[in-house]
Amino acid sequence: GEFLADVASLRRIMVPLEVAVTRASQTAANTYRDTTGALAQATFQLRPFVKPGAAADTVGGGQQP
Repeated sequence: GEFLADVASLRRIMVPLEVAVTRASQTAANTYRDTTGALAQATFQLRPFVKPGAAADTVGGGQQP
């Protein structure tokens, strides 16, 4: 219950959709010097949910006096 209460207190909630975790390409493995073959790549989309009244509160903007 406490976790859900904490999430509910947030102004914006981001929900990941269409999550896919795959083995990273050889190019990525070389870039990160992975020699174990354990490097993974995650792709996903985010869907934002904004509480009513929170849209005016933007990064750097905040409420105006």
